[in-house]
Amino acid sequence: MRQPPTLSAVEILERHWAKQASLKRCVAASPDEISAFETKHGVSLPSDFREYIAHLNGTPTHPDPESWDGVEAGGFEFYSLAALYPMPDAYGYFVFCSWVIGLLPFAICLNQQGRHGEVIASRDGLSGSYLVAPSFTSFATLYVEDSTQIYGSVDTDAQGANDGLGS
Repeated sequence: MRQPPTLSAVEILERHWAKQASLKRCVAASPDEISAFETKHGVSLPSDFREYIAHLNGTPTHPDPESWDGVEAGGFEFYSLAALYPMPDAYGYFVFCSWVIGLLPFAICLNQQGRHGEVIASRDGLSGSYLVAPSFTSFATLYVEDSTQIYGSVDTDAQGANDGLGS
């Protein structure tokens, strides 16, 4: 029996975000912008994350922390290449997304000598971090499925705030 083709992270996220007509998107990052980021930080974007940045590049962050502009229906905010920032105490990991309801940041390893491409979530810095997915594409799948694996050991009442918000 033939297996259906595997979707890329871009296809997974595009399909999911298309259901949210009011969700704004960032302008795609150019190859020069990606190269400049990699050179500046001495990192290398994994191919699936590079494709995501080159096509979707997150949702716009709003200067007002009280604003929900750029936050998708499930309470996730995806940062553009320009808004990525190093995760404190975790060399080579850059925060690319946050679940704003649970104040939970997600970071991807961009260090080729590390666990390149894996996605972790962090509560209370590196000591409170846990592996979410081995790749950005796997993370995108878990995110769209609203998998409990994303939230780790989050309080179930807080996670319940996300139930029914996204599809």
